[in-house]
Amino acid sequence: MNNLLEKYFAGTISDSEKQMLFQRIGEEDDLREEFARLQNTIALSGMAEKVSDASYGERKLQEIMQIMLFRERRKRYLSFTKYAAVAILLISTWFISEKLATRGETEEFTLVEVPKGQQIHVTLADNSEVWLSSRSRLKISNQFNKKTRNIELDGEAFFAVSKNVESPFVVKTSKYDIKVTGTQFNVFAYSESPIFETDLVEGSVSVYKEGDTVETLLRPKEKVVLEEGVLQKEISSFKETHFIKNGIYAFDSKTVQEIADRLELWYDVKIEIRDTTIANSIIRGKFRQTDNIDNILKAIKETGKFNYTLINEKEVELYE
Repeated sequence: MNNLLEKYFAGTISDSEKQMLFQRIGEEDDLREEFARLQNTIALSGMAEKVSDASYGERKLQEIMQIMLFRERRKRYLSFTKYAAVAILLISTWFISEKLATRGETEEFTLVEVPKGQQIHVTLADNSEVWLSSRSRLKISNQFNKKTRNIELDGEAFFAVSKNVESPFVVKTSKYDIKVTGTQFNVFAYSESPIFETDLVEGSVSVYKEGDTVETLLRPKEKVVLEEGVLQKEISSFKETHFIKNGIYAFDSKTVQEIADRLELWYDVKIEIRDTTIANSIIRGKFRQTDNIDNILKAIKETGKFNYTLINEKEVELYE
């Protein structure tokens, strides 16, 4: 059935196959929800004039698929591991042109946006890999791997960077930049959050603020965190490489407040914790980032010994 979905969104499905697909959609809840989610993503992205205008959304998605196929024939710039991630990425990716003041050339960027509750795996032109968490944004220049290896991140991502000592890999964020030549590390840097963290798994990284001469050098099993405006180096307990590559958030000895801070960013909700005792409770566990907020709270509430109420899709209360 995934093959029929792929044909449908690529615009290559036959009338008989389309009839079969729609029949299965009417019979299978999971398939119907997946189809609706993709159609809704089109509408929310502004491609459809109305949510109910299915034919318009279908036409626009077909146009995007044709554009991406054309670009792929010229040069495959990005590769993705799962069809579902591909569909989401194609829907939420666009190209931005900017004029280079020095030479009057046009520079293109690919902007990758991850919907809430999703994860996207991207392979860059230098074979470096990036695992982007929910509601993250990655901006990649078409000059990447030609002159520099600079990218811009707003959100959280795990990087496995291909080594190239002659061309450092630079991750620019709203708070600090991270420079490497080849290594594995995790960055948490949402512009809407005061939290900034970089955990180094292997290799070495340099963390600095653009225009500042001071750099913080990290070795394996070290991390930096931003505390009251000051960058602090600490011992890293990051052991989630396997989990994060598979879209699983694993936490060990985290407070309920720390988990709530993450959930607010990943799922675009506001979580109010009524009792400070609950907020400071230490819990451990794991959940899939593709789960909805209700399922996640159900999974961790017994560990934290709290109750919760979904006031609406944007507000949650935790209480004893």
